[in-house]
Amino acid sequence: MIKITPAEFILLEILWEESPLSAREVFERRNREGSLQTVRTLLERLEGKKLIQRSDYHGIAVYAPLAKRGDVLAERQKDFLERYFGGNPVEGAAAFLSNAKLSGDELDFLRRLLDKKRKESRHDD
Repeated sequence: MIKITPAEFILLEILWEESPLSAREVFERRNREGSLQTVRTLLERLEGKKLIQRSDYHGIAVYAPLAKRGDVLAERQKDFLERYFGGNPVEGAAAFLSNAKLSGDELDFLRRLLDKKRKESRHDD
């Protein structure tokens, strides 16, 4: 499992939205939060983790994502569940749902998701 920091995730989000981008362009899309050097360092880390790729465009280094957003989110979810709920998705979901204010439509969506999971588990048995 590749671990990424919240700051690295923010840069990935920027690159998923638009790429390729130079380090300066990523920095500007972060509303100049932090420093350009920090952005460069984070981009180098992400490249080292093989989550983004660097290429040259007219002599300027530009970056584009290699990892898919869904894959990275799935890894972060697993890490979160392991860290705070001992890997138990039921405990994690229960903790979130017990504190959430959900609309009827949102509850209907969750019901359909649970029904789908139930059908899938019957096919696995």
